[in-house]
Amino acid sequence: MLYKIFTPIPAEMADDFHALQLENSVYRLKLLGVALLIMEVVDTIFYRFVIGFNRGSPILDLLEFLGIAGTIVVITAMWYLSKNGYKRALWYTCHLFIVGCFVLQFLVMFFSDNSDYISAMFMLPIYMFTLVPDFKPKAFILMPTLYFIATLNLLSYHGMDAIEYGGAHSFILNVYLAVMITKILLYNSKVRAFVANKKLERLATKDTLTGINNRRSFFEYAQKIENQSFAILMVDVDFFKRYNDSMGHLEGDNALKAVAKCMQENLPFVARFGGEEFIALIPSADRDEVLNIAQMLVKRVEELKIAHPMSDSSKYLTISVGVAFHEADKTLEQVVDEADKALYAAKQAGRNRVALQ
Repeated sequence: MLYKIFTPIPAEMADDFHALQLENSVYRLKLLGVALLIMEVVDTIFYRFVIGFNRGSPILDLLEFLGIAGTIVVITAMWYLSKNGYKRALWYTCHLFIVGCFVLQFLVMFFSDNSDYISAMFMLPIYMFTLVPDFKPKAFILMPTLYFIATLNLLSYHGMDAIEYGGAHSFILNVYLAVMITKILLYNSKVRAFVANKKLERLATKDTLTGINNRRSFFEYAQKIENQSFAILMVDVDFFKRYNDSMGHLEGDNALKAVAKCMQENLPFVARFGGEEFIALIPSADRDEVLNIAQMLVKRVEELKIAHPMSDSSKYLTISVGVAFHEADKTLEQVVDEADKALYAAKQAGRNRVALQ
């Protein structure tokens, strides 16, 4: 039933979406906690010291103290858990905070004998504590629903139902439904926007023909690890123009897809650099290991046994590979240029081989 109400999240995007929900919830609840503390302080100063009003109820004073102390504890816990990356504990803390807010608010209403006050105290918290957190559907439905049911029973317990809104029960029902509809619409809108943005990101970073990373995503990834040691492999499909001319562009596309798949299966990060050129990055590997990987890749592509009648290096489709290593005194662009020069050397030496710059 629920899957018909909520916009589904593709399985491959679920982890990223839930991580975003957690980040939003933590940020919003920290702001909410600070706002509640400020409101409580202002309320105390105004009522007790400005107009000299005293509730005269030790229970309400105790609930007020518990609310302030609990909020301080939760904000502190969120800061600590966020700093140390305890995601599961952060989710529990967020949920506990909202549950605690609902429980304290219910207890405040319990000690009131005025239906107008109870209705007002139901309306404000259910809007605030339901719409502010970015919880998953089960959580944001269950929490306010239990709060709504508890409030209905509280009104019946006190025998209250006649207020100017047409009855306290009908008023809080309308408020509850309005909150639920608003939350569901906001959630579905957020999911659709997230999925659309992710698809746009993938279009921007994936090669449309082969499905592997494109040139842009390669540079984005390489720049993130530019302070580490890594090797770059520049790869070119040998005599590809001849292959296209003799076999046709459709077969040429299929050949590029096959080479891309082979590289993706054997290398940690691969991107299409342009045309029949690919580029790969191997992090934290020594020279001998990288050369062995490059030579293994040349062998694997030839073992695909894609017939190439116009090749001078083999009866099958082959690749040439240029290898360069990133060092502390080199920029990323310099290493790419060196790999390109090494690739040129491999082609000059007869293709279907590896050359090191």
